[in-house]
Amino acid sequence: MGLMPESFIDVKPDPTLLDSNFDGYKLSLDPFPIYSYPLKTPVRELQTTNIQYGFEHIKLFSDINYLTYDRHASDSGYKRFVTILQDFHLCLITFDIQ
Repeated sequence: MGLMPESFIDVKPDPTLLDSNFDGYKLSLDPFPIYSYPLKTPVRELQTTNIQYGFEHIKLFSDINYLTYDRHASDSGYKRFVTILQDFHLCLITFDIQ
């Protein structure tokens, strides 16, 4: 396979899409809603072993989000998330966003 030639792309903003009166984003101090539901089987969490104690292992395991957004099953009225339980069953969580 050959190398692709380099090309220069000049990125220019579209002035028709810019709002000259835009005053910036505002930080909302409203609390986020927290939903809690007891599960019969707890969520499966990955744990380090005795030989996995380095910084890379700690960062790897701390970056894992056990709740995954399912964009294929979600639509305009519902947002669906999936997590894996300790017995390796999938748990589907559906939020009605209306």
